[in-house]
Amino acid sequence: MSSATIQDEANVKRHGRLQERDALRRLGAAIMDGDWDLVAKLLGKHLKKFHAAHQGFLYAVCKQEYLELIDRQEYQKAFTFLTTHLKPLEKVAAATSSSRHEFKELCYLLTCKAVGESDAFRDWEGVVRSREKLVEQLRATFALEEVISPQQDGDAIMTPPPVAMPDNRLVQLLHQSVAYQMEFSRYHPKTIPKVTTLLRDFECEVLPNAVKSTYVGHSQNVKFVAFVGTDGELLASGSSDATIKLWPTELPDTQQDSGEEETDETTGTVCRQWTRDLLGHSSRIWYLASSASGEHLYSGSGDGTVKVWDLRAALAERAAAQQAQSDDDDLLNGQRGANVMQSAVEAAAATSGATAAIAAAATLPHNYSVTSAECLATLTSPNGGDVYTVNLHPSETHLVTGGYDQSVRLWDINTGAVAKTFRGHFASVCDVQFNRHANFIVSGSKDGTIRLWDILSGLCVHTLRQTLGEVTSISMASNGYTLLSGSRNNSNRLWDLRMLHTPRAHLTTGLNSGTSSGGSSGSLSSYSVGGNGAFGNGYGSSSANGVGISGGTGYGGSSGNLNASGSISGGNSSFSSSRHAEQRPLQRFKGHQNTAKNIVRASFGPRESFVLGGSEDGFVYVWEVATGKLLERLSGHRGVTYNARWHEKQALLTSSSHDGTVKTWWWQDKTGQT
Repeated sequence: MSSATIQDEANVKRHGRLQERDALRRLGAAIMDGDWDLVAKLLGKHLKKFHAAHQGFLYAVCKQEYLELIDRQEYQKAFTFLTTHLKPLEKVAAATSSSRHEFKELCYLLTCKAVGESDAFRDWEGVVRSREKLVEQLRATFALEEVISPQQDGDAIMTPPPVAMPDNRLVQLLHQSVAYQMEFSRYHPKTIPKVTTLLRDFECEVLPNAVKSTYVGHSQNVKFVAFVGTDGELLASGSSDATIKLWPTELPDTQQDSGEEETDETTGTVCRQWTRDLLGHSSRIWYLASSASGEHLYSGSGDGTVKVWDLRAALAERAAAQQAQSDDDDLLNGQRGANVMQSAVEAAAATSGATAAIAAAATLPHNYSVTSAECLATLTSPNGGDVYTVNLHPSETHLVTGGYDQSVRLWDINTGAVAKTFRGHFASVCDVQFNRHANFIVSGSKDGTIRLWDILSGLCVHTLRQTLGEVTSISMASNGYTLLSGSRNNSNRLWDLRMLHTPRAHLTTGLNSGTSSGGSSGSLSSYSVGGNGAFGNGYGSSSANGVGISGGTGYGGSSGNLNASGSISGGNSSFSSSRHAEQRPLQRFKGHQNTAKNIVRASFGPRESFVLGGSEDGFVYVWEVATGKLLERLSGHRGVTYNARWHEKQALLTSSSHDGTVKTWWWQDKTGQT
């Protein structure tokens, strides 16, 4: 009975597979015949059964039908088909096509008399040959093989023999994955590098050594520049002219084709055409931070406010202004093409995030500005004064700020209210960061200290005093415990938060518990930094001013001393540790200039194996983390370089300067090839 049941289930599955193969054969025949209604019916019925990843084939089918409509010059049908079928697949087009601008080229075809007039489809081989290629893609996508048609032999169904798995097939696929990443990397090494993991994307080990582009447009110095989102397709710059400008990381084709760019060794390609102005601040912009998706931007200003910007709406408004201006122009290709581009850009901005509208929005004149930018919220500091820094909580529900009023504030973005205020610094707070687990805040101040704050209690759990100068920047590494600080003593320093307290050699025995008890009520009970960078703390009804590191180090507070078991009690103990024991940095990075009244910032570079920093001499400095050695001294700016930021995915460095420009940097060999 069991054998018969298993056989019946196997026959059902086998019959289902045969039906799927038959449907795929019918689909191939319909494509060759140009019966697109039958193709749509078969795809709608069977595509979901195969795999969601095969949406790329659905896009290829829709593109083929659209190109045939253009080839027959049926533009009205083509326009309707573009908006109803191809537009929802725009993200798929960007992910599967060889050109990132293919959807834009599809829109452009509405103004052409032949498919070949577009650069993206110049190699189109006509209806018949393109259908044949589409059928070949169908076979490759669904692994369709020519098999013997099932024949009835009594009640048994004759099925093809199973296909044997080739030897080392998985290894071959892994090699293909690595080759794919190398192919689409910005840099292509002459010798094949050794790839040891697929848990992160391939990154070619290069350091920037030349200017790629210079962005000109601000009327005063640029205090800060940052890549927008994890994709980094936009740059955001904040200036003393109280404006924020959005720039394309890759210069638009329209500018390159017009021949407007100027190039030399110190400027690279000059871009004078920005994507969007964000207006609303009344004083200089000190800091910018963006959400991971790139949809929102957060700015801290000298007017004492933090503004939240909706970049999707801003770019859509820009595209709408482009269409309004084009109505007054003499369009060579007719009004229909302009209307199509307008519809596509607005829909893209509404559904695909900020970067979807870059290409179309970037074509407006560079002197264009909008009187009311898309500002979602304005957070005003209760005590006024400049807001020097703003950073976003990983959950993107809160943000932290620091500024002239010497306070660190945690804000609820949804309500606009201050969730908690952290007080303890005695001078302006220049930078604040969350740790990896976002349960602690790290702040750097002009009072020369770096403080670690527990978010839940609001207590300062540690104060780092050995910076030897006003702290102008801090940066947390992804491991959760390595901290980079920049100070006004011509030195950037690297710290290990696990080693902030008395070294293990100063203790008579190891500590494991890290707990404390006794002493004054309401103070910190315990504080620990784990090996994975996680911070922890505990509280008791009768706790002491003590801090301990799990793994064997600790401090006794004023109410008692730390004993060998890791507890604090009144009276004497077997040993004690000095609260003001010197805390030495792991590494020092020197050579730059940072002594005047400027906020010069430093950050981590490629793979966090390098440190990038600005300087008052106008250079961008690159150091090696392991040795502290100065590797690069990049020249190009003509004033103080305020900050430098690296983006892993774009593999580019960006910097801002007192000369009013923003630059991007990349690697070039001596022949000028990337």
